[in-house]
Amino acid sequence: MKKIPDSIPKQPELKPAEDYYRLRREGIGFIEKMGSALWTDYNSHDPGITILENLCYALTDLAYRSGWQIADLLTPAVPSAHPGQPFPKQAFFTALEILTVNPVTPDDFRRLLIDLEVVRNAWVFCKNCACGFSYYAWCQNDQLQLSYQKPDDAPDAKRVGPEGLYEVLLELDSDPEWGDLNDRKIEQAYTVFDAEGKPHRGTLEMRFPAGESVNPEQWTRFLDNNDAFSSQNGATFNLKVSRFGATKTFDMLTDPALKDDAGRDKYLRDHWRTVWYLSFEITLQPGGKKIFIEHAALRLYGDAIAKNAATAAGMKALFEDKTPTGFIQRYRNKLLRINERLAEAKGVLQQYRNLDEDYYRIKVVDIEEVSVCADVDVKPDADIERVQAEIWLIIEQYFNPPVPFYTLQELLDSDMPVEDIFNGPELSNGFIKSTDLNASGLKTVLRSSDLINSLMGINGVIAVNQLLMNKYDAEGNVVKGAADPSWAGNGSPLFDNSKASASWLLFVSPLHQPRFHRGLSRFLFFKNGLPFLPRKDEAYNTLIQLRGELERPKIKNTPNDLAIPGGVFR
Repeated sequence: MKKIPDSIPKQPELKPAEDYYRLRREGIGFIEKMGSALWTDYNSHDPGITILENLCYALTDLAYRSGWQIADLLTPAVPSAHPGQPFPKQAFFTALEILTVNPVTPDDFRRLLIDLEVVRNAWVFCKNCACGFSYYAWCQNDQLQLSYQKPDDAPDAKRVGPEGLYEVLLELDSDPEWGDLNDRKIEQAYTVFDAEGKPHRGTLEMRFPAGESVNPEQWTRFLDNNDAFSSQNGATFNLKVSRFGATKTFDMLTDPALKDDAGRDKYLRDHWRTVWYLSFEITLQPGGKKIFIEHAALRLYGDAIAKNAATAAGMKALFEDKTPTGFIQRYRNKLLRINERLAEAKGVLQQYRNLDEDYYRIKVVDIEEVSVCADVDVKPDADIERVQAEIWLIIEQYFNPPVPFYTLQELLDSDMPVEDIFNGPELSNGFIKSTDLNASGLKTVLRSSDLINSLMGINGVIAVNQLLMNKYDAEGNVVKGAADPSWAGNGSPLFDNSKASASWLLFVSPLHQPRFHRGLSRFLFFKNGLPFLPRKDEAYNTLIQLRGELERPKIKNTPNDLAIPGGVFR
């Protein structure tokens, strides 16, 4: 079938505003109604009719042009040299330029920080107090004077506290080399083989004390002596374990009751499940300056084979390893990486600091580890390693919800209003929904009912019974007095200081982030009433796979602005 050729109609149908002759007729009609008593000549030679014809032409031209696309109206005769700016002489802005703002609210600052490559989550709190910072203010010679100390010659000086302070807590993203940067924990695994050649895994988990507990001069010495810790320029260091015991005061290395290696090995195995404490003495060479790290907490994990293979002498040698793979070197390098990332976050915050505002403290959020134990009834055909991995993942995300990033197209497809998409500061790695930001706040209470409801959604799970939660302090000791409170008449919780396990509510310390601890958690599975334990190595591999499937990383190199439509010059 041949295509019908394009043609121009002889009598085109025009819109009223584009029909010159219609406008002329209507104009003459209005003149007749309004001025026929004085004006009777409506022929073309009349100057008034000439003015009417010019007006009609202008109206048709305006009507014709207003029917074009705005992009066509703005397109210049000479195309713009910049493809992204087709209208360089027009004072128009894109959605990203005009709808975004510099950070103003705490949520704005959270978005700005989470957008950094090194930050996973962030929390910004407005301080309601001077937080230890105060000044003395007085008037002298009609000028405001300030001083940290009360002046003797100004009796009318008043103590004032600054306002407009923020406290910023950061959850740093994991480092591929040093792992989790939000704790002071160093882990090291080892493998032993039984008589049949079967491997058995053991794990050492050491928690170093906070930097505030170390002498400031020694702490600076520990972080700044790169030559000594990298054995460069003739500098080095010596490392010695000065105390090692199941309490902070007992030292099994020197106690006379433990006379030989056999006695110390027995003591080690008898206290395998307790929290151990180590003290280190570091001597910098040359010069002999010392650094003391007291009461680093240690937990040991492993089955009976791994436990029986461990020796006190072997542990001591492992702790005194001063190579880059040793505990001390790894801890120091981890601290340096943390400081680098904190400095990057501080730089961004200072860049966007508002007038009359400042940051009281910028630090890594404190972690409060929580273990979960439960009995889980599953279907006979359930894959308990898969179920175990899904349980771990759900608990991780309940304790520490992620902040996903979305592309612009995803949000447009979800019918989110454009003004909501671009609400807040300009981001480089995608967009963050306000609902996700609000859901990722620091939790104050963990509810077992929320966990059970989520776990019941796992394929193959029939029931979750005897679910208990315990939280641990910075040394790994169980914390009591935060579980299942009763309630006073005014609604405030009343805690039992002897109660550790929570079957209902577990309260988290203020400004702490709950963190799931797999090593201290235990799940027993039942099929038709028979108990089963999952293979943890297989379950952990499945967990890594599930994490990858759900991860929404920060998005690079995708459009983050609405495209400017191009036009045609007419």
